[in-house]
Amino acid sequence: KLTRCINNMTENYRKRYPHGFTVDNIQYRDVPNDQLILLNYTSGTTGYSKGVMLTVNNLTGNVVFCQSLCDKDGVPYYHKGSRALAFLPLAHAYGCAVDFLLPLSVGGHVTLLGKIPSPKILIEALQVVRPSVIVSVPLILEKVYRKQIQPMLEKGPMSIAMKVPLLNTAIYSTIKNKLIESFGGNLRLFIVGGAPMNQETEAFLRKIHFPISVGYGMTECGPLIS
Repeated sequence: KLTRCINNMTENYRKRYPHGFTVDNIQYRDVPNDQLILLNYTSGTTGYSKGVMLTVNNLTGNVVFCQSLCDKDGVPYYHKGSRALAFLPLAHAYGCAVDFLLPLSVGGHVTLLGKIPSPKILIEALQVVRPSVIVSVPLILEKVYRKQIQPMLEKGPMSIAMKVPLLNTAIYSTIKNKLIESFGGNLRLFIVGGAPMNQETEAFLRKIHFPISVGYGMTECGPLIS
């Protein structure tokens, strides 16, 4: 039956939508804001693994708050036409709310990675999508810092130059720009959450003025707390 459905997909589509699929054909289910809309599995931040009951308001509160996030010039990070690469599990509240529902709510474009996000695959995808906001777990940035930045700063002429105030400012700026280029060149904000971030990595990223925001939350809050 499934094979027959797939083989006749185009024909069935044209029969059902002879004038094409338009906005008038979209029918959203009407669910009151205080009602359950998602049963979300969590491995158990506050105890045993469980299914967390989230209402429409839980997810809406997160989305509406994130819509208000702006840079120092008051320009929203998420807006119509903005691009996002979703590589976090959408079955988790973090990926679902911030990587999927939020961009869609403002008319942004979401690209689903569809592969295990190894560093190589991720960097290649970021170069293609060129997202303005990246939502990630800390491990990605920590790996970049340990494998690329730290060895460079601790060896050879660079380690000497880092001790000279004016030179280290220029070096910090260069590193920041190279990092942004490696993430697609269009990055305005890198959001990390889902796990504690290594303090040394975060301190360095703050020092070079890398556009990072560290979030804390839990599934039960849908997921943002601060």
